[in-house]
Amino acid sequence: MRKVNAILIIMLSLLLLNFNNSSQKRIVWDESVKLAWTDFRAAPNYELHRIGALTSSSIKYSYSCDGFGYIDYEIAAEFIPDESWVKEVKRDYTTLQHEQAHFDITELYARKIRKALLEENLVCEQAVDFDMLIGEYLRQWRIMQMKYDINTQGSNDLEKQANWLKYIEAQLFEYREFKGV
Repeated sequence: MRKVNAILIIMLSLLLLNFNNSSQKRIVWDESVKLAWTDFRAAPNYELHRIGALTSSSIKYSYSCDGFGYIDYEIAAEFIPDESWVKEVKRDYTTLQHEQAHFDITELYARKIRKALLEENLVCEQAVDFDMLIGEYLRQWRIMQMKYDINTQGSNDLEKQANWLKYIEAQLFEYREFKGV
């Protein structure tokens, strides 16, 4: 199997992209496992006065050529404990639900990418198209993460928070056949 591209890790951290190939322990999204405050291992950033907690998550992907000339790929939604934090004052159930939803949005976009790639069925000569397709979904992912935070006021608007949680759950259900292994 010929390697087409190295693993690229895109992390959502304070809604900015950071590129990182560290070997720190990550949590792969799993519908039967919810985040706990013990998963948030980084020290809180007290200079960010308006932010009570931060979820760092990534859509990790790699690809290569299979023996038949098609692009073979892996896509995973991951939570990064060593970059995620919570201030003690925000260590409550509502904030944890909000942070879990950030991770769920990451999984939703991993599923959307898997669906799009399955539909495209790209050959090895289309590696640039592969990168462009993923890049567009990563852009949409960042936008949804920002909209979620702005609309819910970082979980402070409980009614909007509840509406978003229902929406994210419905979207995950809609894309259920594209969940990771």
